Amino acid sequence: MNNSQIILIAHGSKDPRWREPFEELYIDLKNTLGEEKVALAYLDFISPSLSDVINLSIKNGIENFKVFPLFMAGGGHVDKDIPKQIAEIKEKFNNISIELLPPIGENKEIVHLMKEIIARTPLTNN
Repeated sequence: MNNSQIILIAHGSKDPRWREPFEELYIDLKNTLGEEKVALAYLDFISPSLSDVINLSIKNGIENFKVFPLFMAGGGHVDKDIPKQIAEIKEKFNNISIELLPPIGENKEIVHLMKEIIARTPLTNN
């Protein structure tokens, strides 16, 4: 069993429509990378939380985590809330490794793709 996992973390919303793209991404990655290699957590409003995911993953032998924020940019949640949660988890489990990655929206490839999609948007209603 590989003891590393990527945890996707999104803000969270009670609206199921908001969750759909994140859950679809998670399912696709799970099918591509494998069940134990990826997990999905939410920061607010719904579960599982980051702590929930890591607790379960530790029980399954995972010790190394990369937390991947599904946010457009750094800011309050990415710069303060997620690191605070990570620090609390590390206090509880001092034998694990947790790395917080930059938010997906700061990736130059994502910015490039958004630019392409926006540029293809018709400016007229024809």
